[in-house]
Amino acid sequence: MYRGDDGPSIALGTFGPSAALGASSSTVFGASHVEALTASVRSLDHLLYATQLGSDIATAPFKILKEWSERGLPMPDKGFRYKPDNLAPIEYRDTDLKKPWHEFGIHHELTDKGIERFSSDWNALIR
Repeated sequence: MYRGDDGPSIALGTFGPSAALGASSSTVFGASHVEALTASVRSLDHLLYATQLGSDIATAPFKILKEWSERGLPMPDKGFRYKPDNLAPIEYRDTDLKKPWHEFGIHHELTDKGIERFSSDWNALIR
């Protein structure tokens, strides 16, 4: 995934209709060790959409969480519709989630940078 791509389109492909039924990720994926992570949330709409689709975990900058708080911590209702603006959809690829985690190709330059930045921020916070 790169800048300009519609990351939430992966979530829709992954969760699909199950999200509308409020299914947990372990039900959707058929594996109790799997949790869905929505990373690098960039807008309140992204956060609400991740919630609507049933994401277990989300990483978001403080400004998004602050905006959500200032609006009263709203949860998406049945009428909520995510609008990806001009972002390119990302094609969903089927994945065997019963494999051990270390067999997944999860390495990505932006993920590495994000982990490095998160670690740096965390270490600065706990000092």
